Amino acid sequence: MGYSCTKAAGDVLRTFPRDTEGPSNTWDHKGHRYFWERGREQRDGAVTGTIYREVPPNHACRVGSFRIEPNGTITRAPFSMKERMTRLYSM
Repeated sequence: MGYSCTKAAGDVLRTFPRDTEGPSNTWDHKGHRYFWERGREQRDGAVTGTIYREVPPNHACRVGSFRIEPNGTITRAPFSMKERMTRLYSM
């Protein structure tokens, strides 16, 4: 059994910031490398998760969280992620 969410939330999650090199859940912002991990399944169909910043060597610290509502609206995300998503959806 897989992770369940609404189509709208899943579509937005698939377009979250990602760099062409490395894992699909990572991106760089102002000289730091970040990655996200999806959280628990939500009953309402939303997607939630945690944002981490890589700290050399081989460590990470939690820096925030995100939430994509069932209708696809991003209601919580770090600034660098919101900034990238806004540019993507305004094109």
